[in-house]
Amino acid sequence: MTTEKLASAESQIAGRRIRVMREARDWTQQDLAWKAELSQAMVSVAERGTGPLPVRVAAELAAALGTDLETLTGPCGRCSGSPAAGFKCMLCGAEAPA
Repeated sequence: MTTEKLASAESQIAGRRIRVMREARDWTQQDLAWKAELSQAMVSVAERGTGPLPVRVAAELAAALGTDLETLTGPCGRCSGSPAAGFKCMLCGAEAPA
């Protein structure tokens, strides 16, 4: 049995968005872990986005944050991946080229 995982790029995007959404709620990683019924270590791994994230874990985190998987991994609805010059998008983490 194989576990479906997000691609590395999707994991990085999801990780940034999970962190931003968690911090916007003033939740610790432990708070989010409790709500998602995951370990704090798994939340930390997800936020770092350093490797493929299991879709099941991403979906559980999305649900705990009151959103869906598409919002965590899809195109940024705020900057479309191209923030204004000199700015960094607070939702997806994209930075304008120097």
